[in-house]
Amino acid sequence: MASNATHPQPPDEALIQLSNFTNNCIIVPIYCIGLILNSAVLVALFIKRRVINLSRIEKGAASLILVGFLWSIVNVSKYALFDTSLNSEAFFRTEGILATLFLMTLFALNLSLALDRYLMICGWTDNSIWKAIGMQWLSYLVLMGAATSTYCVTDVVDATLEPDFDYLVVWMVIMGAAFLITFIGTLLANTFAYRASRVQLQQLLAPGPGEGDAAGARQRLLMARINRKMLVRTALMNANLFVCHTPLVVLDVVAAFQSNDFSAAVSNAVGFTAMSLEVVITPMMVWYFFPQFRRIFYRNSPAESEDGSEGPQEPDRSSGDETVVTFGEPAEPTPPAPKFHIIRIVV
Repeated sequence: MASNATHPQPPDEALIQLSNFTNNCIIVPIYCIGLILNSAVLVALFIKRRVINLSRIEKGAASLILVGFLWSIVNVSKYALFDTSLNSEAFFRTEGILATLFLMTLFALNLSLALDRYLMICGWTDNSIWKAIGMQWLSYLVLMGAATSTYCVTDVVDATLEPDFDYLVVWMVIMGAAFLITFIGTLLANTFAYRASRVQLQQLLAPGPGEGDAAGARQRLLMARINRKMLVRTALMNANLFVCHTPLVVLDVVAAFQSNDFSAAVSNAVGFTAMSLEVVITPMMVWYFFPQFRRIFYRNSPAESEDGSEGPQEPDRSSGDETVVTFGEPAEPTPPAPKFHIIRIVV
């Protein structure tokens, strides 16, 4: 912990310059980019709402986009449009409550997506998955109410959105617990989903008794490609929470116990900058993970193959399974290919 004797306090002008530089040159541009990206996805979804059919997990991803859009509007309005005369204690108190709700909602949605993906791969019914997600949201609502109550009962909220020290400790404990639950739960759910998917892929793509070495080699190659893709996506999903929210949680705790105001301000600036990246990273990850969201920007988009590649698929003429259509007699219906929802990776 820094000492005022060894590290003299800088003048208030230095804190003002740091705040202005961080807000105007870093945070506001990030939220502007996030506003553009999230609004583009939402507008496209609204335009094609009658022809697009989102699954439950895709609706959860759309909820993440909506939360990022609303939070971008709040912050762009706060930093770029609002006059500094509005920076009263009531404004800081409201902003602290909104920031807490935003973080808690993001934590809950990220864990819900990971939990939904894992339970779906494990073969749970939709009713059971809804119950599990409902219980998870109930626990987050309790944490959300406890964290926001600290801003309601505290006497003072300063410009760094920190309540009185006693309530600040309570807020940090609650938010830290929520972050740890989210990070560990998401990490475990994504890891178990990867392992379960890998086991099911080995069973689904195992060469049959009548298949030769060539068919077995193709299936092993397909499994290697899918396995590599699953591993990359699992790592990306876990890295998102770590990159965007770990600096805020860690540096906010460090700033609370620093006696040097300038060092504390730097810690808060780095933490809030990392948190703002969420509104930019989330739409990019949704775009990458969900082909349905990519298709809404194209009038006639190519179908996505089961291994994740896009484009029309040529029939396999070497296997002799090509359907021949002749005039005057109906063609035999081709049996539907097995739908490996494990292969089509979802978040």
